[in-house]
Amino acid sequence: MAKPSLPLAELRLWPSHHRAALAWLGLFYRDPMLFWEELESILQLKSRIKATFCLYAHALPWLFLVVVLGRWLLVVLLQPELPYHGWAALPRHDFWMDSVFGLAVGLASGLAFGLAYGLAVGLAVGLAKGLARGLVSGLAVGLLFGLVYGLLFGLDSGLVSGLVYGLLFGLVSGLVSGLVSGLLFGLDSGLVSGLVYGLAVGLVSGLVYGLAVGLAGGLAEGLALGLALGLAFFISLTRAYYLPVHFFFLWPNLKANRYPRHPVAWDQMCDARFFGLGRLLVAWAQAQPQHGRAEIERLIDTYPSQRQEALWAKTVLAIRDMAMEADLAKLPAMAAGLPRGKRGYPSQTEQVESLLSPVAAGYLRLRSQASPWRKLAAAENLRAAVEQFHGQVSGFARPLGPELRQAADQWRTLANNEVAKAQANMGKEKIPACFKAGGELKMDNDAFVKREGVLEKLEDALEDPRSRASLILQGRRRTGKSSLIANLRPFLPEDVLLVDVSMQSAASRTSQNHFAASIASQICQVVPEAALGPPPEREMPLCEFEDLARRADELLGAQRRQLLIVVDEYETIDSLIGEGRFHADDILSLLRVAIEKRRNIFWMFVGTHHIAELRNAQWASYLISPRTIAMPRFTPDETRVLLLEPMRHASAEHKVVHKESSWGGSEGIARIHQETGGWPYFVQLLAENLRGIINNTPQATTVTAKIFERARREAVDEAESALRQILAPDLEGAEAQWEYLRGFVDQEEQPPPTDREVLQGLLWRDLIERHDNCYRLTVPLFRLWIAKQP
Repeated sequence: MAKPSLPLAELRLWPSHHRAALAWLGLFYRDPMLFWEELESILQLKSRIKATFCLYAHALPWLFLVVVLGRWLLVVLLQPELPYHGWAALPRHDFWMDSVFGLAVGLASGLAFGLAYGLAVGLAVGLAKGLARGLVSGLAVGLLFGLVYGLLFGLDSGLVSGLVYGLLFGLVSGLVSGLVSGLLFGLDSGLVSGLVYGLAVGLVSGLVYGLAVGLAGGLAEGLALGLALGLAFFISLTRAYYLPVHFFFLWPNLKANRYPRHPVAWDQMCDARFFGLGRLLVAWAQAQPQHGRAEIERLIDTYPSQRQEALWAKTVLAIRDMAMEADLAKLPAMAAGLPRGKRGYPSQTEQVESLLSPVAAGYLRLRSQASPWRKLAAAENLRAAVEQFHGQVSGFARPLGPELRQAADQWRTLANNEVAKAQANMGKEKIPACFKAGGELKMDNDAFVKREGVLEKLEDALEDPRSRASLILQGRRRTGKSSLIANLRPFLPEDVLLVDVSMQSAASRTSQNHFAASIASQICQVVPEAALGPPPEREMPLCEFEDLARRADELLGAQRRQLLIVVDEYETIDSLIGEGRFHADDILSLLRVAIEKRRNIFWMFVGTHHIAELRNAQWASYLISPRTIAMPRFTPDETRVLLLEPMRHASAEHKVVHKESSWGGSEGIARIHQETGGWPYFVQLLAENLRGIINNTPQATTVTAKIFERARREAVDEAESALRQILAPDLEGAEAQWEYLRGFVDQEEQPPPTDREVLQGLLWRDLIERHDNCYRLTVPLFRLWIAKQP
């Protein structure tokens, strides 16, 4: 609050200073501490006394006028038993004398109180400072008690007039107490201290005084007078008489632009809480953002009785700011600024920050995506996160719950716009490069399909006690065996640990001791127990490996867990036996003991051959009744998933969604599957070539017949090595099989070969399939390559 322009020390009895004196009295009423600070700044005691008496003098004319008019009003309305009544009372000598005498008594009482209080305080804090406080307190007591004595002196009271007198006296007493306590204790007493002060001083003293009056003039009259005094004292102390005024700031609609006239805006002594003030503050801050927000902060910092309303307003404004924020990544940081507390809605604000984290993370992922396919997936995830937040805050207390739900509606609109934008741009952007023909696929970077049928059989085998023999995952080359093993961990039960050893690694194929060490090293990593000891460095004798497997099995049993050891390209072991680097009896005996005696360790051998086809050792004598799981080609549904959701199992930031129309609709997808026979390598290869042609052809947005034929021929050229390995390998009897395959150059179907071994070899290699009484190629794409061969 601003101080009057004329300093208090310069105040004189001149008429030109009258307005400034009234302004200082108004400041004393509104903010006694600010008035006290100004008085304290006057160094000389003489100047303080002079300033105080100047205020008395400037107030007297108005005080006398109020006394005369108020006294006359009481005489007219209450008609006490006096010798003068109504308008005729004004000229009477007694009327004026009583008014002046009452005013004088009140002023003298105030001055006496001030001097006595000042001397008492002076003994403790110093005479000059004590007298200064006494002067200020005397100013409050003198002016207000002068007013009430001037009004009531000489007026007799009945019950009604007693109530009025009690109310007047209580109001004045409350004002005096408020001003004096403001000087003594500051302005942080709040509503609770006002209640205590009002009830203790007002009601108790009022009832005591009323009972005393009642003994003399009637108990009912005395009690009424005392209760009226106490009630008025409390109303005046807390300045609750502003509440009716406050009501009309809210009803019938908010008067936001009139807030500067609200008592809280200019009176610092309102200890009564103005319920609904928060709504008015919000409206004022929205109409005048700079002034409104500054006023809210002022109330929080300096106005204890209105702090809760100001915090309510600050919370609402903060949430509405969040609702208007376009960068959703900033939401958790903005939520961190919401008011905190232990009860009510402030106790829930801390949860808001954590609940908004998925929304912020989703928005960051959306911004990091370049392609519309990934943008679409990210936008849909963002929308789902907003929907989840909308439901999570539904039960929050007001204003958090309703305001946050409205904010979530705004964010949902933003997410819907991003979804629509991504959908609109999908036909204009390039198909992302996620298809990969050949090599080991990683589902976070490459197009990958979860082989449901294979995984179900594997899980059944792990759960079936009868399958504690070995498992063989068998499939033709380029069918995705190694990629499935590389991504197997997320699809296994939680109690199954995984060790994956590839026989293509030099560390595994150097010697059988190196092979044992590579497996043991991984076992020590996935079963981190001190009992297993440190992992071996490079080599491990087979006897030590057997001991480690025994101890690992015991630990797994105690933990109720299982270990799956996968050996990829296991046929290499047979080749190494043939080369003499592995000893058949040593290595196969080790595997037999590990399979049959270790009840919590499972072995799965992955390759293109069954053990009966291996030539360099009697595998069937060591691995008894192995359970075979076939790795088939893609089903039509799996091909469709690969083309439309190639990154289905990737993390959210890597997900990609393709439109069906990009591949020529459902007919185009079916044609891709038919041309490749669902062979995973060739599905990936053809999709990769189609993607490249569409992306590099202006105006091309879908697969046409011309684009398909071009991609088909380019795929055959790129897959030269893989096709030669599949169709013309260096195998016994391969020449006769090749001659039969050449017959498909001129025809799509052929009768079965006359040589039964040729037929069995081609079926085993999955190159042909029966159709009625004839056979056709499993992959029509093979015909192009066969036709090119001399």
